[in-house]
Amino acid sequence: WLDTLPPQDSFEGVVGALNSWAATDPTGMQLWIESPETAGDPVADQARRSLADVVSGTDINAAMALALSMDNASNRADAVARYYREWRRRDDNGAQEWLFDSWSDLPSGVQERLEREQMR
Repeated sequence: WLDTLPPQDSFEGVVGALNSWAATDPTGMQLWIESPETAGDPVADQARRSLADVVSGTDINAAMALALSMDNASNRADAVARYYREWRRRDDNGAQEWLFDSWSDLPSGVQERLEREQMR
């Protein structure tokens, strides 16, 4: 039903549905995210964000992996920065170690955003 509405009208409903799905069936959502039909689908990026929100409290590495797998570069950089900030609040040494180990593999836009986070 949400797909029948204009995007500006359906956005909040889609986010709410994805948040509910992530909270109640994270395994099913992960399988859907990894399926070939979600490639390039902007809803899949929001699903990654919803699922990352759920898992970030118990598995920050999984949250970072989900954020880094987003297709949209801007959304990816925003999400990685968000979970990195969260990680630093809980375990600054672990977050810094991850950043050092991962730096060369991170997309340039993510590197730029994380540099700004480091200056905070």
